[in-house]
Amino acid sequence: EHVAVTGAQVSSRALGQSVEDFASVLLRSRSGVLGTIETGNTYPGQGGDADWRLSGSEALLTVRAGAVWATTRAGAKQIADAGGEPLAAVALRDALKRWRNGEPPATGIEDCYRAMRIVDQAYALANRS
Repeated sequence: EHVAVTGAQVSSRALGQSVEDFASVLLRSRSGVLGTIETGNTYPGQGGDADWRLSGSEALLTVRAGAVWATTRAGAKQIADAGGEPLAAVALRDALKRWRNGEPPATGIEDCYRAMRIVDQAYALANRS
């Protein structure tokens, strides 16, 4: 489904570098699904602090501190181990494995294009402010 950026802001104030150290992006799909992406590069120590959340009408899925949690009306319970590796490393290893085995990629160029359109829209909107 098509997604449009409805709000965006970036900052490089915390670290004073030429690349941003924080970004916040608001998204809306054609059918009205809302999304928020926030990312920052100022964690004051080793590792980081990251949450991934997907909220639907029946449950909230959260990936935090190495575990996947499902929260429903019945309560919250851990449903999987998220693994200890950064998602980027997992994705790269999967892509290389698929390439070596002659398998198609998990996602195609169209999805990459759609993701980069969102990034470009976010920068364009943030730079207008």
